[in-house]
Amino acid sequence: SGIVLAGSLVDKGLRAVITWFLSGALGARGFGIYSTVITLISMITVFATLGLDTGAVFFGSRYKRGGERERLKGVLLAAVGISAVAGVLVAAGVAVASDAGLIYGDKPDIAAGAALAAPAVAVWTVLMVLVGGLRAVKDMRGSALAYQIGLPVALLVGAGAAVALGGGVQGVIVAF
Repeated sequence: SGIVLAGSLVDKGLRAVITWFLSGALGARGFGIYSTVITLISMITVFATLGLDTGAVFFGSRYKRGGERERLKGVLLAAVGISAVAGVLVAAGVAVASDAGLIYGDKPDIAAGAALAAPAVAVWTVLMVLVGGLRAVKDMRGSALAYQIGLPVALLVGAGAAVALGGGVQGVIVAF
């Protein structure tokens, strides 16, 4: 619990820095577009996992506790494989729907941002399942490092690079 608490504190601190930095760098309109796109992509990703992130925790924990290494390995490999396929399919669907105006069709900047961020669905879907697998095998240090520290650090570095290179809101979305 100490590792999770420390990771959570670092995560919240880094995300506050990201919000502060991007709200100043992108301005109110740009930050609003970015926030809307990221929220949309995050919500879609939750559904794209098909519950496999939770299933990895539940069944993975059960198989680990029972000493069933082959079943543990099987459930984790299946969850990662299925989530990778689902993530790619959902990402493609988001990109096509955004381009067709079916997602925020009345707000072209947000629709274009969603199309740019669509590949993140595929990456985040697998990441969520992998983090579920780490939690299943009680590797809370790995989980905290990957999800609560590594991810926000990568977001901050990517956003900083996008802003430094003059990429604007589109560049920050691509960095996301």
